[in-house]
Amino acid sequence: MDPKYFKDPEKFNPKRFLHEMSEPTHKYAYLPFGEGPRKCIGARLGTLETMMGLAATLHKFTIKPSPSTTRKVKLNRTSFLVQVVDGGLPVQLTLRP
Repeated sequence: MDPKYFKDPEKFNPKRFLHEMSEPTHKYAYLPFGEGPRKCIGARLGTLETMMGLAATLHKFTIKPSPSTTRKVKLNRTSFLVQVVDGGLPVQLTLRP
């Protein structure tokens, strides 16, 4: 909420975080989960749980492209948290023997 980094910091304006709207600021001006020694311990736990889930899935399944999967994917750049593929990314999961 520092006026040095954000124009009108007291006003709720979620559009200020859109990629095309953001002005060049200090890279640590907005840190919802912190950084450095006081970084949120939940962020690391979330990463660890994601990796464990992916490892468990890859251990039991073989992942192949579906017949409807396209080679050139188009990313939705307006997605806020993660990169989202427009139209999804269909895959086939085959149970390993």
